Amino acid sequence: MDNITSCASPYAKDIEFNGLLNRKASFASSLAKCLLRELSNRQLSSWSLSALTCMADGYVPDSNAWWVPEIPSLIKWLSKPTTLPPKFKIELFCLRGSRQNTQGAFSLSNDFGFGTLDGVPARFLAGQEFSMINGRLIIDGEPLQESGDINYLQASLFLGSADLFKKTINEERDNAPQLEKNIDRHLHELHKKALDLLSLTGVDSRWITAAVTNLYITESSEQSSRSGSWDKHCGLSYYSRRDNPAWIADILLHEACHQNFYFLNLNESLHEDDHIQRLSPAVNEPRPIWALLLAYHAFANVSVYYQKLGSLESEELFRYAYRNFDYALKTETLLNECKFSNRTALHFFETLKACFHSIKGAYLDSPHRVH
Repeated sequence: MDNITSCASPYAKDIEFNGLLNRKASFASSLAKCLLRELSNRQLSSWSLSALTCMADGYVPDSNAWWVPEIPSLIKWLSKPTTLPPKFKIELFCLRGSRQNTQGAFSLSNDFGFGTLDGVPARFLAGQEFSMINGRLIIDGEPLQESGDINYLQASLFLGSADLFKKTINEERDNAPQLEKNIDRHLHELHKKALDLLSLTGVDSRWITAAVTNLYITESSEQSSRSGSWDKHCGLSYYSRRDNPAWIADILLHEACHQNFYFLNLNESLHEDDHIQRLSPAVNEPRPIWALLLAYHAFANVSVYYQKLGSLESEELFRYAYRNFDYALKTETLLNECKFSNRTALHFFETLKACFHSIKGAYLDSPHRVH
């Protein structure tokens, strides 16, 4: 149960982060075996086959940041016998997951897929020659700029609104001109400050950086801050540009919660469903139990973050903190009324509740709370 606890909350007692990484490694090894078995040699380059063989034999890279966001989509493609996963997704999986010395070229497939490789969007890699030497990636003769700093998020800019980005992903549209390879230094600094704030509250930065591995920043929205993730594009998240590190930390933790939930639920270990739809307080729409648990996961953890940051003393930040708290409280009430048949989902819920209840009194007793 250690990886259940590790996924449930970065604030959980006795969290064993390496258990989560080991779970990810086992998924990579299993998927490599499936790909070798299901796909013929004609469909893969020699370097891809070599990398898959390496991973299938149980080789696990040393780096904590090796997690491969292509795993979920590849698993889902393989579960549909009528379709084959895009070659480019397999190539990204191979290059991310294997640190062996190799060289080759990315395919020229039109199905680029979304995601980044060390901050470079996938579609910019099409046809590029590369070599991997002692774990260092060289593309077209130039070493890729990698950061050994754990407070580093691989991020790219999307030159458009959050709504357009969502449409791009959902409809799998090609908006290559609106993707930029790099983000400016100011955004990198904001991300570092946000992760530093999370660290101050007790969050291991890897809980964020090993989950949100493909981050896109869209144009800012005058109406409200927007962010989101997709279960079928595990690792891929976005947010509309903000300049307050405390709010960015809120967003990163919220989306990392979703990403860790999606990963843990790859084998439906958190899929609790009694076929009764209940009205979710956050979106005001009917949802099954597992979706309520997904929402509670994010709102409860972000509530803990704001309390540990000392935000309940600030009238401005308290509004944002209490909104999360209120959603978590109302969702928890719904979940308490549910009968869990899935022991893993119940353990996940109980772990979250313990973390949330440790800070519940601080919100209820805050002088900024409107009674």
